[in-house]
Amino acid sequence: MEENLENEKLSAEQPGRPTFFKVLLILSTINNGWSFLFGGLGSLVLSDESNQDNFALLYIDMLRQLGAEEPEAAAKQFMEVGPGLLGFSAVIGLLALIGVFLMHRLQKLGFHIYVASQILSVFGAYYLFSTPGAGFPWTSMLLATMFVVWYRRFYGLMTA
Repeated sequence: MEENLENEKLSAEQPGRPTFFKVLLILSTINNGWSFLFGGLGSLVLSDESNQDNFALLYIDMLRQLGAEEPEAAAKQFMEVGPGLLGFSAVIGLLALIGVFLMHRLQKLGFHIYVASQILSVFGAYYLFSTPGAGFPWTSMLLATMFVVWYRRFYGLMTA
């Protein structure tokens, strides 16, 4: 009984994680979990050539419904970079998840891994997989920068 009271006092004295930090961790886990899951599954599905043909037809049909010009050319461009991009997305998602897990454990290494994953996500995808005429992913860069800056606010909570 006395031991329980001591444990409760110790846990009450330790500062908890700020709510915003918890929200960031949850949002990052969801986002990067999707990237890992769907990037990995998409990469596996598109690695089979028979699936590529079926996917290309579905992609062309979707683009036509959206009113895109030259859906066949867009589908061809995607099929050239799609499997590699999805695999890259899965690896980056896993790397970011590792960073988020370590930040949840309040380890500074997690912040550094997360930042590296975000840099690779924006610039690596752009330079390795961009197609002619594709613009720079400013939205992705803005979101990645916002999360890194927000996580940086809690860097002092983390230990080496």
